[in-house]
Amino acid sequence: MTGILLAGLAIILVMAIFTGINAGIIAMLFAGLFGTTLVDMSMRDIAAGFPGDMFIMLFGVLLLLSIATRNGSVEWLVQRLVKLVGGRVAALPWLLFFAALLSSSMGPGAAPLLFVVGAGFARRYHISPLMVGAMVIHGNQAGFFSPIAPYGILFTSLMERADIAMVNLELYLIVVLFHLLLVGIVFVVFGGLRLLKTDAAGPTVDTGNEAVEETPPISGIQIATLVGFAGLLLGSLFTDVNIGFLALGISLILLLASGKKESDKAIGGIAWPILLIICGVTLYVHVLQYSGAIDNAAATLTDLASVEWVALIIAGLSAVLTSVASTFGTLSMLLPLSAPFLASGELEVTAFLALVAISAAVTDISPISPWGAMFLAACTGMDRDKIFRQMLLYAAAMIVFVPATVWLVLIIF
Repeated sequence: MTGILLAGLAIILVMAIFTGINAGIIAMLFAGLFGTTLVDMSMRDIAAGFPGDMFIMLFGVLLLLSIATRNGSVEWLVQRLVKLVGGRVAALPWLLFFAALLSSSMGPGAAPLLFVVGAGFARRYHISPLMVGAMVIHGNQAGFFSPIAPYGILFTSLMERADIAMVNLELYLIVVLFHLLLVGIVFVVFGGLRLLKTDAAGPTVDTGNEAVEETPPISGIQIATLVGFAGLLLGSLFTDVNIGFLALGISLILLLASGKKESDKAIGGIAWPILLIICGVTLYVHVLQYSGAIDNAAATLTDLASVEWVALIIAGLSAVLTSVASTFGTLSMLLPLSAPFLASGELEVTAFLALVAISAAVTDISPISPWGAMFLAACTGMDRDKIFRQMLLYAAAMIVFVPATVWLVLIIF
């Protein structure tokens, strides 16, 4: 049964790549089919796995993104930021990376806003959307391992519960250094050198350049929208309010100020296929967890392998699971399984935790994971199907190469 269920997950991903069918549709069908026939779940049991909290969060943020895109707030902000870096387009991806890293190191981060800004950069200056998404997501996920950020706190609490000592700051610095090296490669591979050559020929933004217009005066609704995003960021940092409900509240105020016609267009502009993907795949992952397939696979492999190979297996599992599900949930599930090996002293604690942390975070760019889906939704006016395939293939490459590479560097050598 375990093998069939895990194979089903692979089939969902392959079909999404090669058929163009929404992965959420396939995943919901498989969840119902396998859940009722193989796992002996009732439809009530299956439906209990629908991610209502995630749906609310994504719906609220996606609605706010749609409003911001339609009323021109994104375009205005993009132009201002480009001028801030002196018209050097090659600096924009790095601006996104460090903004994401710094903001997430202090808490929830500013990824939703940076997705909108980054997509605006990609549209206006012909920057690779994949590069933009990678810069924001890798910066955001690296920052989350700060000792005061969500993943860092999770690692600390789980290790304290298992009575295992760890150095938070060392773990954070290793993760940040790896992601910095990774986005450097991404910058080169996905057009960064072309941007540098363009900048070398002269500033891209110049009031005397006919190709670039002056930044238009900001309107009242645009001011309100940007204030709303600032409120969303501050609210997520300093309150316990659900980010989805907070985004819905801000969106409602903006919709009331915009009028019915613009409101209908903003609601219609929500990336509904993205919501379907996330909810469908999460539902299938619920069936996997309910059946114990993931635990069974980990236990079986553990019985067959040495401690070093177990480290690679857990890292590989974390990379695969976070490409389709919550990173926080995946780490919460896999780290406790690692405690016996760490307690034995056969693995260096910081090296192993860094291996798992890096492996889990690099696949969040998958378009069927929450962060990747949110970025894809922000890519209005671009070929989303093409971007979807690029993001999925990028995540697959991360699964294949990153855990093994980091394992060799941190565990073997």
